[in-house]
Amino acid sequence: MNDMIDDARELGLELLMTPRFTSLAVPDLRPDRAPVDAQSRQIERWLAAMKEGLLPTVRREPEPKPPGIVELDLVELDLAAGFDADERDIDYEDFHEDAARFLAALDTGLPLRLIDGNGDELGRFNGCGDVDGGRPALFLGVGTRSGFDRIADKFSLVEDPSVNDKLANRYWGFEAFRRAAGRHIEAVDNPVDGMPILDAILRMRDAGMKEVFIKGARPKSLITRIDATGTRQQILSRLLETIEYEFERQPEKDGFILQGVMEPRFEYRFVVIDQIPVTGAGVTAWATPLNSEDQWIGGAFCRKMTETPTGLHREERIAEYRTYMDFIPSVIHDLAQECPELKNYSLDVCIDAKDGKPKVIELNGILNLGLYACRPKSIVEARIAQATAVLQARQSPGLRLGAC
Repeated sequence: MNDMIDDARELGLELLMTPRFTSLAVPDLRPDRAPVDAQSRQIERWLAAMKEGLLPTVRREPEPKPPGIVELDLVELDLAAGFDADERDIDYEDFHEDAARFLAALDTGLPLRLIDGNGDELGRFNGCGDVDGGRPALFLGVGTRSGFDRIADKFSLVEDPSVNDKLANRYWGFEAFRRAAGRHIEAVDNPVDGMPILDAILRMRDAGMKEVFIKGARPKSLITRIDATGTRQQILSRLLETIEYEFERQPEKDGFILQGVMEPRFEYRFVVIDQIPVTGAGVTAWATPLNSEDQWIGGAFCRKMTETPTGLHREERIAEYRTYMDFIPSVIHDLAQECPELKNYSLDVCIDAKDGKPKVIELNGILNLGLYACRPKSIVEARIAQATAVLQARQSPGLRLGAC
């Protein structure tokens, strides 16, 4: 790994990161969740680095802390600039995930630049100098596609992650996904009203399904279940009542995915970089890298899971872990065969309580990726290795990378 970092440094690679939150106040964790003490050492490391590397123009005086905020000597920032959202409330998962990502990038020793959604500088770390538009940069941040476009205009990025994300975020079109999903799936692209969705529900009802799971194709959009029994008019009434707001908010946008209902248990997220799983963890809403650093097995994979994402009882699940490790290699291989351009994504799997079998839930792109208790060091190092290989190939015309 040190050789790879040395190669990246020799090639002049710098790292770019964007935060997802508007304030660096630290949200508290409730007593029924992971204790704050388990994270204090990492938070102190993050805070010390921020105080040293943030640009003076970014700093502002801290505001009074509302209830539920850990009282630490924090420098607060206005980091909302450039993100296309009306509100970005502080969220402890976002905060701890971003702090963990930042520390993993900082620990590489490569020049690291913290930027906002417009690509404007917030801080410099590890000897990072002035912005040089000709210097190769690797974007490690998590943000919207529109925000990324503004960043791409200002930096010489080794790769355009939005291209990969568009593939990952249309995962239901891959035959490899449909086989591994183990359930009936239909997609309705850009409907102008609810009728194409109704027709899909009726086809699924006629195939014997009494309930249909509907998910908006756009990340972070509608997720619901629809009762598929009764007359056409009864189903249409239920459907319109459910999706009317979604059409008002995003008319003719992205479409909807309809699926047979399953009962997911012990959901698990694998992060795949360059078509190789590099880390994984149970999908537990409150678990973050900062409260899980002693739980990775084999350097990158956490075997602790909760039965449901919001569950509080988190324990090692060896049988499920082994099932997933046996299950995903063929899924990743089949996706790579079908779409060689799809390199980086997360792969969510579960045990379906209806039949006890492992199934793929969905894919997410790198620009829309929650970590849960995944190990950010493994992700950062794999991304750097991937970028370094691309840069080396550009310098050596005789070296040809795999099909893309």
